[in-house]
Amino acid sequence: MINVKTKSGFRNLGRKHLHASILMAASPHNLVNRVSLLLSLTDIFNMHSQVKKEKLSIIAFSGTVDKLYPVAILASGAAAMGMDVEIFLTFWGLNAFRKDQLNQPGRISRDFEEMAPVMMNIFKVKNVPHWIDMLKQAKEFGNVKIYACAMTYDLFQMKKEELSELIDGVVGVGEFLEKAKESNITLFI
Repeated sequence: MINVKTKSGFRNLGRKHLHASILMAASPHNLVNRVSLLLSLTDIFNMHSQVKKEKLSIIAFSGTVDKLYPVAILASGAAAMGMDVEIFLTFWGLNAFRKDQLNQPGRISRDFEEMAPVMMNIFKVKNVPHWIDMLKQAKEFGNVKIYACAMTYDLFQMKKEELSELIDGVVGVGEFLEKAKESNITLFI
């Protein structure tokens, strides 16, 4: 779609309608100019259709609930908007995805420790789903990939069967950075 100024104001036109409008308005005196404009606009439409899909990359370093919820919420929001999402779990972020950690009471970072009881009570009253359930839902309705950091995986001597089934693979930092270079937005949480 492209905005075109008409006598009655601006109008959104698709490729087919735009071509017809330009050619119908052509007179013998300005036909060459109109065809030239038509070719230029066709190039613009072609360039627009080749634009890469928007993508969000998140590096999740922290394993505390006050950081994991924003990871899940941002991933869900981006997926709902049609964006591709890639999450790179490293250190404590990856540790939080161990199966034995998923059912443990969530820890809050020291900065917000005193708010933990209030925050958890609000979540309970408002029926806020667990952050891992939010990520499951995001993966169901969008292109969300979750990767474990290879170095952290090796340092903590992790095994695939110990980790959540949401993890799509183990990748090195170089591979993730290659993926992140294609992102419109990259966040470190």
